[in-house]
Amino acid sequence: MAVTYQVLQFLGDTLNESLKNQFALSENKVVVNKMAEADGGISPSNQNKVVLTFMSIEEESTLRQLPIRDASEGVKNKGNYSIYLLLSSNFDDYPEALKLFDAAIDFFKARPVFDKRSYPNFPPELDNISVELCPISLDQIINIWASSDLRYQPTVLFKARVMPS
Repeated sequence: MAVTYQVLQFLGDTLNESLKNQFALSENKVVVNKMAEADGGISPSNQNKVVLTFMSIEEESTLRQLPIRDASEGVKNKGNYSIYLLLSSNFDDYPEALKLFDAAIDFFKARPVFDKRSYPNFPPELDNISVELCPISLDQIINIWASSDLRYQPTVLFKARVMPS
């Protein structure tokens, strides 16, 4: 199961549809992508987009489930994970960047939990995804952008807790 890809793609697609509906947009405004290309430049597909970027993943030891016995596969452990996502708003027009940045934050604050019952396109291998804002200092944000050799963009870090089915 490619949990990271499924979670980012689902959250990106769902956020994109919400922004398109909220602002009556005809084109996609959310992309799931890395911050920089291998040569250090900004990816052209990130231009004038809200960008969701994978930052890190860790096992949720406090939410660890007991091993599950599956007749065909023996014993397997279905772990719970936290995926850290950087949301940035990369627009030429700064007011537009802030407008969509604020709307993206509001989207996740209004929907802290995603599951199969509420979203028909929810990944079938997962039970739910809970999303919360992560505290991150200004110094940490500046270091993220400086280490990528990119100019700063409005940025926030989210933690997505993933619970497999």
